[in-house]
Amino acid sequence: LNVNGEGRVVRAGISLHELISISGYDPGKVLASMNGEIVGIGSYPKTFLRDGDSIDLFCFVGGG
Repeated sequence: LNVNGEGRVVRAGISLHELISISGYDPGKVLASMNGEIVGIGSYPKTFLRDGDSIDLFCFVGGG
């Protein structure tokens, strides 16, 4: 599994929601793409990852 350009080993059958959480992010504040396609926030819990998937996580940052 590739997350933000880095190889990661995770347990089999993990959901995108779980991956975001164990990566230290709030799933409600992260935009994710899987294999180049944006995944809707509501789909995170039912989107399951497989070996070879490429995930990009984009965090929203406030400021001015």
